[in-house]
Amino acid sequence: MKKSVKNIFLVCGLLLTLAAFPVFAQEADQFRLDKRPLQDLADLVNEKFAAGKIDLTKPFSIQLEGVLNEDGKLDPKKSKFTKGEGDTAMIEIGKGFIQAINDGGFFNYLKQLGIEKVNLTLSQDDATVKGIIKSELPTQEKAKTIASGLNAMFAIAKIQN
Repeated sequence: MKKSVKNIFLVCGLLLTLAAFPVFAQEADQFRLDKRPLQDLADLVNEKFAAGKIDLTKPFSIQLEGVLNEDGKLDPKKSKFTKGEGDTAMIEIGKGFIQAINDGGFFNYLKQLGIEKVNLTLSQDDATVKGIIKSELPTQEKAKTIASGLNAMFAIAKIQN
């Protein structure tokens, strides 16, 4: 169970690390990140966990087909969850996590990199928690450049945690 809590905090830490690297945005001053939605979600998860209402070790998987609007947030009319399997309480936590990332403006980094449509999968099994973001880009070179930069950033974040 502690491993799942650590993994959840690792994912949150990776996203907060993303906020610390405005280098990936073309003009970081165009938008502000709000860490409050993630902090509020963490408080909610801690409350539910302490009350025994959720089991953070339960497996789940969710998938979101999303379109980013001009503000770098998910367009509520064009974005939807297309898959939800596993523990219903953990599915809701996962959806809340994605919504907190959206509300905080973290997807704006993707928008600044030229990404308009995303396929986001968040899942947990007995060994791992993983998040996968897929998107189409105009050229293979651009895709490799973005993937390389994001992979390096996540590698640094893993070392720091």
